[in-house]
Amino acid sequence: GHYANTSGSVMCDACAAGSYADRAASLTCTPCTPGTSQPNVGSISCTACPAGQYTPDNGSVVCDMCSPGTFSPTNGSVACTSCQPGYFTPNNGSVVCDACTPGNHATESGSVSCSPCSAGSFSSQPAAVNCTMCA
Repeated sequence: GHYANTSGSVMCDACAAGSYADRAASLTCTPCTPGTSQPNVGSISCTACPAGQYTPDNGSVVCDMCSPGTFSPTNGSVACTSCQPGYFTPNNGSVVCDACTPGNHATESGSVSCSPCSAGSFSSQPAAVNCTMCA
């Protein structure tokens, strides 16, 4: 977690947050790779972003929460995925999207809520993309 990049150093410097040094006698610190972060100085490794979070950048100090309508099911994500039509999530940091309940639908990807079927239409199955008109 420390380095010395000049000759004649009297002490080693701690790696900044967002970077690490995992070997003795390091000359430089290595930035955390996308999908990982390190909030502390003087670290020997970076940590994978937990599910529901991501970072697309090198040298991240913290991971970002997935925004409503998106999710990340695995650790180490560099991006979040939009909920597919018929699914939604209203929360930050989601690891899954929820299916719309029968009687509701979501026509677009990235939905934060489902819409009720309008009068004269229905959906009898979960995860409906569209409602069916009554015959």
